[in-house]
Amino acid sequence: MEYPRKSFINVIINNFIQVVDVFTILLMSLLTIIVFLEVLSRYFFNFPFAFSGELTAILFPWVIFMGAIIVTKNEGHLSITHFRGLLRSEFQKILIIVGKIVMLFFAFYMFLSSIELANSVSAQKFPVLQISMNWLYLSGVFAFVGMSVVLTYQLFELIKNSIKDTRKEV
Repeated sequence: MEYPRKSFINVIINNFIQVVDVFTILLMSLLTIIVFLEVLSRYFFNFPFAFSGELTAILFPWVIFMGAIIVTKNEGHLSITHFRGLLRSEFQKILIIVGKIVMLFFAFYMFLSSIELANSVSAQKFPVLQISMNWLYLSGVFAFVGMSVVLTYQLFELIKNSIKDTRKEV
């Protein structure tokens, strides 16, 4: 049996998602370890770590936003498909394309807003870690760039008609 050959861009997007997936797993593991050690040191040794609160405040948005890229690629976001299902297939495709365009504009707007927010706090530092608060807000910049890349690819593929809607009806 012969399988269809994947395009170069498809391979790049899938590799990017795999890297984001591994990065997210590592960050989540690190976050879990830090919180576990904080609880252990606070309650059993009565010695809280001063850095754990700030580090978890940095890591948590990164985990959430990296997960948003993965959800966007896997079409795991919430959507209401009842009314779309009542339409003919060509109108369904148009509705899906319009939805992707709206999501792309939202991601672009949030990208610009994230840059503005990161720049506005770049001079501020976390008191204990003494690193810029920029690291906290750069997660949004990276995530919305990643989501824009994925949405652009999905939009291109939808228009080219080489993929179908992968969302499952519940």
